Amino acid sequence: MKTFIIIFFLIITTSFAQSFKLTEDPKSHKPMLIGNISLEQLKDSSFYWWYNSEYNFYQIDQDALNEIKNNLFEDLRIKIFFGTWCSDSRRELPRFIKILDSLKFNKVNYELIAIDRDKKGLKDETEGWNVELVPTIIFLDKDEELGRIIESPEESLELDFETIIKKKSR
Repeated sequence: MKTFIIIFFLIITTSFAQSFKLTEDPKSHKPMLIGNISLEQLKDSSFYWWYNSEYNFYQIDQDALNEIKNNLFEDLRIKIFFGTWCSDSRRELPRFIKILDSLKFNKVNYELIAIDRDKKGLKDETEGWNVELVPTIIFLDKDEELGRIIESPEESLELDFETIIKKKSR
């Protein structure tokens, strides 16, 4: 019985373990998220000002959005590595999320991974992904990488997204 209680306690405590951490950026001394996060953490008061203003201000290219819709496929997965401390991430992440929202892209098919200035997450989230700059948005067909948007898009988020997912149909 004692063994059962110990095992039960371990299972319960690990199931409630946080997948993210709110900490202080050692350079700016401002709040910084690290780890796998949800959009709710970005909508927290510490990040609200930059996330919501950029999200609301961004105007989506509707023609490109329609092309993306025509080329979306069921197994598309997206990993988004970003830093709450990074100006490029603060600009591109809300815009990209607005595009995903406009596509009604299923939230279970993308992962938000906040990393620190050393490009490390809370655990080993960056291991094997070769993340050197943020944001890094990785498009996957199941486990096969189709392409990336790194730091800022080459043309626009929509056109780069479209170009990458069209690789699936080639």
